Amino acid sequence: MSEKGYVRDKEGKIHLIFETFAKLVNKNGYDKLSTRHIAKEAGISVGTIYHYFPGGKHSIASGFIEHITYQIFNADMFKDVEESSLHEMFENLVRRHLKVHRENFEIHRAIDQAILANRGVFKRHIMAVESNIHEVTNKLKHLDVYADIPENSLFKILLLFHNLLEAIVHRHLFFNPVFDTDEELTSYLVNILLFQTKNAFKVFQSQ
Repeated sequence: MSEKGYVRDKEGKIHLIFETFAKLVNKNGYDKLSTRHIAKEAGISVGTIYHYFPGGKHSIASGFIEHITYQIFNADMFKDVEESSLHEMFENLVRRHLKVHRENFEIHRAIDQAILANRGVFKRHIMAVESNIHEVTNKLKHLDVYADIPENSLFKILLLFHNLLEAIVHRHLFFNPVFDTDEELTSYLVNILLFQTKNAFKVFQSQ
């Protein structure tokens, strides 16, 4: 058994499973992956994996969704924003989205496959996204720039941002480029996000 197999704590084992899952998906793709492959590479038993992830590789894919969602969209991206700095903030948001997806190209393709193949993974994906957006909403609601926007409306705006970025970035990277360059894509998405945000601010500030 490899040294990795001596990881004893729950958090350490889950991290090891995620790390191994990502490594093998990037190397061989999701279709060829099995729970046994993950166990062998990680140096742990198949039973240990099923203890933490009862659905095998589909469950690991579900958990990994939650694991990386925060990297893509979190409150820190929005907390220092003012209306005058929206353009820079959205540029950073789009570039981060592209960077994370490109660095985890096969992982995101694997997650898409898992979502389409398994209803449980699909539901967990929706829950993970909405839970993260709720957390972001709760943190931002205390900031002056968002204070006049009702919490439920702010949640819907942020969820729209997330879904818009996911849809267009996925299409651009995984199917066929929406634009010739990332810069053109970034400019397009930033303009859309600015339009949506400024309209939202005007609506709620006029009420």
